[in-house]
Amino acid sequence: MVGLTIKHALCSIILRFRMHRIAFTADIDKTYRQVLVAHDDSSYQRILWRSDRSAPLQEYQLKTFTYGMTCAPFPAVRCLLQLAHEEGERIEAANILYDCISGCDNAVAAINAQQDLKKLLKKHGFSLRKWCSNSADVLENIPSEL
Repeated sequence: MVGLTIKHALCSIILRFRMHRIAFTADIDKTYRQVLVAHDDSSYQRILWRSDRSAPLQEYQLKTFTYGMTCAPFPAVRCLLQLAHEEGERIEAANILYDCISGCDNAVAAINAQQDLKKLLKKHGFSLRKWCSNSADVLENIPSEL
């Protein structure tokens, strides 16, 4: 099953995104692999594997969602929305999770939002990569990826 569409409409996200003077985006690294499957459902994610033809087959049971599964986007997005809801009153960066692209009126605010977002997601096992921005100041505060 695909699951419900719980993200905001793309048109709405883009319109809000364009209202900021300084814009930034990032990609959550291996999003689906960070979300656990319910224990009762993990038995449906069994795979058989062997390193070569002469090796015996080994059976594995995956505990996280796999990219390409029809249902994977819904629980991943739902997990991020729940995280934003739980942290929203304490951390302003949680609001950015609702759209995953955002911006601010100046570079200092954007850098602070970027740092807060990285801390928030790291606290819950997610990491951000592939940062983009229309501001050189914001981009200078992003460590280069290896």
